[in-house]
Amino acid sequence: MQEDTVRVLHDLADRAQAYGVSLAFEFVGYPNCSVNTFEQAYQIVQAANRDNVGIVLDCFHFHVMNSRIEDLQQADPAKIFVFHIDDCEDLPVGALRDQHRVWPGHGCVDLDAILRTLSEIGYSEMVSVELFRPEYWDWEIERTIQTGKETTEQAIRTYFA
Repeated sequence: MQEDTVRVLHDLADRAQAYGVSLAFEFVGYPNCSVNTFEQAYQIVQAANRDNVGIVLDCFHFHVMNSRIEDLQQADPAKIFVFHIDDCEDLPVGALRDQHRVWPGHGCVDLDAILRTLSEIGYSEMVSVELFRPEYWDWEIERTIQTGKETTEQAIRTYFA
């Protein structure tokens, strides 16, 4: 599986490079997904060994299949192309799905460990909120934007001034 994924990433990276585009490979923390931990995804990105191929670090996916903070501690921050901050309800491994995501700091994800590690390894590029919680879809857009901004700033404040 890893060899096939690396081969496809090489092909896509060649195509993307012609347009000055980078690819961010995202692992999806569901039991039925072939790449569902940070460690697996990072090994694939390392094996691809392309300047324009990196990883998406999503706190939700990192948490839901028990990715290890030790693996993140070993990561090259330059290979983390996208960082999604989110949190989730406290449900068993394998039971969580996108609709269980909540605002940063409102759930059970160990955001402090992830953020502290990102700071320690020298990551400082970007952070984006990624939520798919149906009840938030009914909110007024300004409330959604403000809540996302406030909860994200509160979560990252200690580690990224």
